[in-house]
Amino acid sequence: MQQYRDKQTRIYDSFRNQMEQETLNSQCTINGVDAGFLVILKYDTNVTDAIGKLSSSVNLALPSIEYGAHNLHTTLLTGPKIATDASEEDIQVQWDNLKHWFDQQGKAIANMYLEDVRIGFSEYLYNSNSLIAASEGNDAFWQLAETLMTAANLMGQPLNIPWGSHVTVSRFLQDDKNLQRMATLIKCAPQLQEATPVDVQLVRFECDKRGFRFMAD
Repeated sequence: MQQYRDKQTRIYDSFRNQMEQETLNSQCTINGVDAGFLVILKYDTNVTDAIGKLSSSVNLALPSIEYGAHNLHTTLLTGPKIATDASEEDIQVQWDNLKHWFDQQGKAIANMYLEDVRIGFSEYLYNSNSLIAASEGNDAFWQLAETLMTAANLMGQPLNIPWGSHVTVSRFLQDDKNLQRMATLIKCAPQLQEATPVDVQLVRFECDKRGFRFMAD
């Protein structure tokens, strides 16, 4: 568990180091379509509306992918990526296999831990390509992620714990835009606080310059 927290701390520090630079310009890192499967935590509208307001404000200042009630989440596990040339039949087989595991084991594990999970959102951080709401997941968060990963791997499902408990707020879509205004937007944003997730979901996602979206089953 500590190894995941240490990695998260290092990545948060890398964001802070970029924010301290005298000049920081945006860089779009989205090329083509990124698609795959995730196990995620979802939040109620008190959380998504507050963070979504900042995401909308950022998009007005700099073209970016917006996040809100429809797509804001914390990733618990990352699953297989979907190849750009994958057939719908192959994608459906992947989905059916993952959903069978999730329905048989994942939901029961989630129900064991979910009510104890707390996500302590602390600050907004940005680098050249994205803005996040940094957070510290409590022990129950990491225990849930580890237990789900172990169970999935034993059933042959290649799911892995991501680097942190943050949520993505914006992903920048334009290169070479000065990010100096980000500090002002963050100061005007609703205050972050501890959140209790309301659900654990298995999802299929796609992300490109049109946005980040969850796909229908």
